[in-house]
Amino acid sequence: MAAMPMLAGVGLMMVCCSSSSAMMMGGEEKEDPVVPDTTTGADDSGADDSGASTTPAATTPTPPPPPTGWPHVSWSKIPGGLKQVDIDGNTVCGVNSDDNIYCKDDLTSGNWKKLPGALKHVSVSGGKLYGVNSAGRIYYSPNTNGEWSRISGGLKQVDIDGNRVCGVNSADQIFCKDDLTSGNWKKLPGALKHVSVSGGKLYGVNSADQIYYSPNTNGEWSKIPGGLKQVDIDGNTVCGVNSADNIYCKDDLTSGNWKKLPGALKYVSVTGGNKLYGANSADDIYFGTKP
Repeated sequence: MAAMPMLAGVGLMMVCCSSSSAMMMGGEEKEDPVVPDTTTGADDSGADDSGASTTPAATTPTPPPPPTGWPHVSWSKIPGGLKQVDIDGNTVCGVNSDDNIYCKDDLTSGNWKKLPGALKHVSVSGGKLYGVNSAGRIYYSPNTNGEWSRISGGLKQVDIDGNRVCGVNSADQIFCKDDLTSGNWKKLPGALKHVSVSGGKLYGVNSADQIYYSPNTNGEWSKIPGGLKQVDIDGNTVCGVNSADNIYCKDDLTSGNWKKLPGALKYVSVTGGNKLYGANSADDIYFGTKP
């Protein structure tokens, strides 16, 4: 891509009959009676002359496959506290309630590295960072060390994907550009409070939580069924959260086939089509994987 939550084995039965034996009583040979086989479904075709019969060996049923898909995402709590988080591959960055900036290069630990500066929103792609501070100023770092350069313009939220950057300003105007260091922003039609870019495609939500998709960075918007307050796109996967902090994802760009995930988050980010990072209303951080 590129601002937390929550057999039984089958017993083998074998029944066999006692073989007959002969005893001499009073000069006569008498046979013991053969005990009949009462096992349901017994196969008599293999019985020998003594009347023995064997039940066929039962097979253990194959267990059903484990559940898959977005409704079965499992969440793990990650040490730390962030109000907004962004994931790209194995790199995760975010900001806390004091606008401190943190990044790490793994998905499961709490080994956050504090970066210099202060941002209210940060985005990461390919090890590069874009962010905005509380005054709406825009900053770029060519790495995750926080070597910040100020970029011309003013935005309240920004998203980076490769060499492409998009964002929205305090008036919900939408801007994109195709380089990392200039201030050559192109204004798009429409109004959004949050926008996300991936592969030259855009997803965004407006002030009424209506969802919009554009197949390019020209702002050719189509309305998508549903309602979200924040949204994130990565390839053909889109995830977001609504006003009740319910989490939704889908694996196409044009339908309204959202799948509800377990848990509750105020902000979510997706990468690789199956990995999620998010922060909940208490700024707890969670990592999730789609099975």
